[in-house]
Amino acid sequence: MDLRHQRPCVREAVKMRDLPPAVQKAIQEQTKNARLKGLAKEVENGKTFYEAETTVNGHGRDLLFDGSGTLVEIEEETTLDSIPAPAKAAIEKKSAGGKLTKVETLTKGQTVTCEAAITKGGKKSEIVVAADGSVVKSFGSDKRRSILSAQPKRPALRPRPFPG
Repeated sequence: MDLRHQRPCVREAVKMRDLPPAVQKAIQEQTKNARLKGLAKEVENGKTFYEAETTVNGHGRDLLFDGSGTLVEIEEETTLDSIPAPAKAAIEKKSAGGKLTKVETLTKGQTVTCEAAITKGGKKSEIVVAADGSVVKSFGSDKRRSILSAQPKRPALRPRPFPG
């Protein structure tokens, strides 16, 4: 559900040994208590990032690093009850009469937003809200489909054992 992939992005699966040493070190430090599912190199608007897809305590947690190993974004699956009350209320209002299929927090620096995927009447939509409940972005499946069809397909990341 990562909305940053709505911008043009070139993505390729990579191995730990292919990453810059600073990124390798940062990933190893940030994934000590996680299962590493896959690694990817992404180039967005001329900038290179490295993503580590992990599972922590049974839920997804994706980490995005820049080339110097700085953690720039964390996307983490969560529950509706664990997000701030105003964000929860905004998501519940949008999903009324439908089914909430996924809730994630997206942390970029000091900014945290909450993303939710909703199925209502057979149609899928997503909403992104700030902690105060204000809607940052909202769109239905038709708009998402048109956005996603304009960008290259992201290769699936296959689980890889974490190199010891």
